[in-house]
Amino acid sequence: MKVLVSNPFKAYAHQLSYALQQVNSLSCFATSVWYTPNSFDKQFSLIPSFLRNKLAKQFRRRSFDKLNTALVITYPIPELIRQIMLKFGFVGERWFFYVERIHDNHVANKLSLIKPGVVVGYEKASLQTFRKAREMGITTILDLAQVHFRHIEAIDTRYGILKGLIDSPSLLKRINRIKEEEYRYADYILVLSEYAKQTLLQEGVPGNKVKVANLGFDPNRFQLKKKFPTQGTFRLLFVGSVMRRKGIELLLKAFKELALADTELVIIGAMGDASDIMEQYKGSYTYIPFLTHDELVKHYQQADLFVFPSYLDSWAMVVLEAMACGTPVVVTENTGAKEAVKKGGGSIIPIHDLEAIKQEVLFYYYNRDQVEELGRRAAAIASEYTWKAYYSQVVTNISECSKETTFQELV
Repeated sequence: MKVLVSNPFKAYAHQLSYALQQVNSLSCFATSVWYTPNSFDKQFSLIPSFLRNKLAKQFRRRSFDKLNTALVITYPIPELIRQIMLKFGFVGERWFFYVERIHDNHVANKLSLIKPGVVVGYEKASLQTFRKAREMGITTILDLAQVHFRHIEAIDTRYGILKGLIDSPSLLKRINRIKEEEYRYADYILVLSEYAKQTLLQEGVPGNKVKVANLGFDPNRFQLKKKFPTQGTFRLLFVGSVMRRKGIELLLKAFKELALADTELVIIGAMGDASDIMEQYKGSYTYIPFLTHDELVKHYQQADLFVFPSYLDSWAMVVLEAMACGTPVVVTENTGAKEAVKKGGGSIIPIHDLEAIKQEVLFYYYNRDQVEELGRRAAAIASEYTWKAYYSQVVTNISECSKETTFQELV
């Protein structure tokens, strides 16, 4: 049984595709741009070199050495347009939606030629593909990176976490209509956590339609720290997109109000919709917009506590990366990776709870002698959530969903 994986962006689709490639079940990975030095220059040879070089720098991350490039098919023009518009200041969900819709139509038109047995399609970018697949008798699996959209709406209504992200109510309604139709046309829905699954069940999605596969991390890169200092600067760390829904304002407010001696807050991640919030607390933290994975590991290892007060995260791989490096974590009940944290090595707090954040920080600040024990426990638990474990989970799930269970076993 051959599987087509469709995602106009990268996300973790390359890992899903590689899992299928290992068991000789990947038909192809359909995406917008896939970077290899020679093919990129040839594809975009008509673009002025100064702009092509900038785009190449942006797209270099859209690659994965383990994935057979012969199994990757691309349709780069819409994403190229989005990136160019971004350079001229045109940002927002509307442009992502533009790429997703065109990509979806393109893949739908290719199905008759590719003829896979299963299609795994990314949320918001698969409705037309699923419709065509249903006509052809192809099994459809929705790759849902988030939670049910009504759960998102409920949290946004109460806390305003999407402020500024989608400036058009009509666009949001259109996006949610597509999501709802995708749920209906999907034979199965693949989610990242039990938390995400529960949001679907609460909205009436049958339990036997939902499969769970937890994202992993690279244990060869994210390794246990060698030192657990009990004196000196106490370091708090946040890693992730700097957005309202990640709870960044609560973290900054808690840190400022605590005003603990000899402490440092480091925030690492691309700037999202919270630049105004960051400006309010300027001078009270260290901000790093981007690091390589190797540089990021050092910050995980140097931190005494990782704090992730998100209002909404289907998984949050950064939590497992921090744990793998031996750093205790504080996450909210709306973070999918709480499944790992429940086993030890950290704490789970309610969302939108400033006092809970403060209490957790104070505990670790005044009990630094316990950080090593908790950190080592966190690393041991994280070792259960590697990419190898994800490959096994996702292959098993897709095999169970397919009408013919003919997948090879992972070695």
